[in-house]
Amino acid sequence: MTFEQIAVGLILAGALGGFMWGRFRFDVVSLAALLAAVASGVVPAA
Repeated sequence: MTFEQIAVGLILAGALGGFMWGRFRFDVVSLAALLAAVASGVVPAA
């Protein structure tokens, strides 16, 4: 597996956990997942 595949899997698992936990609002969890994907270089910032 490549770094991108592992990073996306971890980000999705973290987002799913955040959604299921319910402590934070859905938009905050999704924004955090997007920022994590951009910070890891999986999603281009442009």
